[in-house]
Amino acid sequence: MKRILLCLLIVLVVSPIACAAICDIKIENGEDGTCGNYMIRHDSWSSGDHHNYQTAHFSLWRLSPSTYLGSSSIDFYYESDGKYYDDDKLHIRYTGSSAGPPRKAKYTVEDLTPQLGVKGNLKYKGRNLAWAPAKWATVHIWEHDPGIGDDDCLGSALTDETGYFEFGPVMNVDSDDDGGKMDILVNFVASSSVGSVRDVNDSVYNLWEGTYHDVDELNEQWQISDNETQYKAWWVYDTLCDGWGYLSDTVGYEMTGVTVYWQWNHTAEFFKGFGECTAAYPWGVGTPEHPLGHPFIFLDGRRVCGDDGGHANDPDTIIHEYGHCVMYKVFGDYYPPDDCSDGHWMTGVSEPVCAWCEGWAHFMSLAVFDDNYFTDTTYCTGPSGCGVDAANLETRNGNLNFPDGDSCEGNVAAAL
Repeated sequence: MKRILLCLLIVLVVSPIACAAICDIKIENGEDGTCGNYMIRHDSWSSGDHHNYQTAHFSLWRLSPSTYLGSSSIDFYYESDGKYYDDDKLHIRYTGSSAGPPRKAKYTVEDLTPQLGVKGNLKYKGRNLAWAPAKWATVHIWEHDPGIGDDDCLGSALTDETGYFEFGPVMNVDSDDDGGKMDILVNFVASSSVGSVRDVNDSVYNLWEGTYHDVDELNEQWQISDNETQYKAWWVYDTLCDGWGYLSDTVGYEMTGVTVYWQWNHTAEFFKGFGECTAAYPWGVGTPEHPLGHPFIFLDGRRVCGDDGGHANDPDTIIHEYGHCVMYKVFGDYYPPDDCSDGHWMTGVSEPVCAWCEGWAHFMSLAVFDDNYFTDTTYCTGPSGCGVDAANLETRNGNLNFPDGDSCEGNVAAAL
């Protein structure tokens, strides 16, 4: 299984749970009952010096992995404390029989299989270069089976707003039959129903941690090296979550998942073959030749001027492109027939539908972040050119000159 470079700070806790299940089971001859990971079948009785149904005879199975554990018996008077089976992971007590008819044997079955729970916090290096919680990341928990060569996914969890998640409990039985507890791998993925962030190879950005062998209890922290290629991908994902959260919280709209393609030091044009992907039109919904089935965005991974990373540094631009995808879905998987073939820019005059589509996308950025300013350091939309200045679309003042009318996308954003 491919291992990905460390890219996040996480706090992970893996803890055993003492008991899986306790069951009172009543079964007649030939019947079976289950408790946790075990099944018991009552076979017969034999009489003793105190009672005709003094000793119960039964058969036992483990359900996963499926194993016949054999037959046994318990004397109600002389073995009242019961017996342990399957390396002390199963305890059986025979507590007598019902009067009937039909007469039933009464068992108390305890599945003592160790349980595994995984919980913790996931963090990444945020925009201020301090550690920030990674919200809404999917966490896959795997059992690593080096002897078998086939890892098993135990299930998944989702981090919350604080980066915290819990998984389990699940049975802590090592399927490679080495007699120990499970060997655990943890996979954090920049993906959820909100969408995902992928690289040029169409691989989602993710982090593998482990293997943790024969896990009983684990409580450690991991911190990545200063790797912009990784943590800036999580900047993009966090911004994608901001856009989805704004729509859900303010208007109750649950946007469909959006795939974002971003690769360090590559332009959006690098992704030709997936669909519309030029720097001037970096979003799309698939093409007849390459249908993707849902909206997608291509972001530049390098700047026209300044440091590398491109639009990962520009949350306004990410939400702008996300706004185009929202418009497409709101219009019923249809995009208004705009004509931006002659180009468009913040203070320019363009075809009216083009201006309204772009103005809407500018406005959505301002709405999500509750800010008057639109900043794009990749293509430098601010009044000072290549720098950190931004265009104030609420007042339209400063060094930018906005023409009159709704054929100017900056005016449309200001009006909205």
